[in-house]
Amino acid sequence: MEKQKIISSIAFDVNGTLVDDTATFLTVINMMLRRLELQPLPHEKLRREFGQPWTKIFRDRGVRMEVWPEEKLYDMYNGFYTSFGVPKLAFDAARVLRDLHNRNISLALVSTQKEHVTMQSLTSIAPLFSVFLHGVSDKVQALRRVQAQCGPLAYVGDQVGDMRAARGADVVSIAYTGGLHTKDMLEAESPDFVINEFKELLKLPS
Repeated sequence: MEKQKIISSIAFDVNGTLVDDTATFLTVINMMLRRLELQPLPHEKLRREFGQPWTKIFRDRGVRMEVWPEEKLYDMYNGFYTSFGVPKLAFDAARVLRDLHNRNISLALVSTQKEHVTMQSLTSIAPLFSVFLHGVSDKVQALRRVQAQCGPLAYVGDQVGDMRAARGADVVSIAYTGGLHTKDMLEAESPDFVINEFKELLKLPS
């Protein structure tokens, strides 16, 4: 059967997908640009320019690896990000995840973010997940690993890079329009499904 006809497990991106933190994220990136004495960007321009690896936005503006290695940029980002407090889950995410779990859909988390930052927002839903992958540098390999463990997989993400990772791993791609990248950007990647709200996940074939 075609891959989009079989879904027995679903993996989720965190920032901008499970967690409603896009406004905070955009603000933090501009805070970092200012700290590095660079020009901040209008949020709409930043949405369209931002991609993976996320540090590229700084490298393209001359921030050199030998002066600001990846870990140092992560530390700056996390310092600013956590100063805003713990972000809330996306609207209706908790209810939908519980419903999926009750339907025996295996749930996984695949995120580039570090665990100590990610899990602050996910405490209430953590028991629903069977796989947690934090600090992921290669989502294609991570998704292949989850599918091998949990069975036919879909990946829900809010960025173009998430759709490309799902395609590279040969799993079902689900574009969530409530996060960072705009609907037209996501649709240009030809995902298997596009959802505007989490409740739409309950209508997917399984």
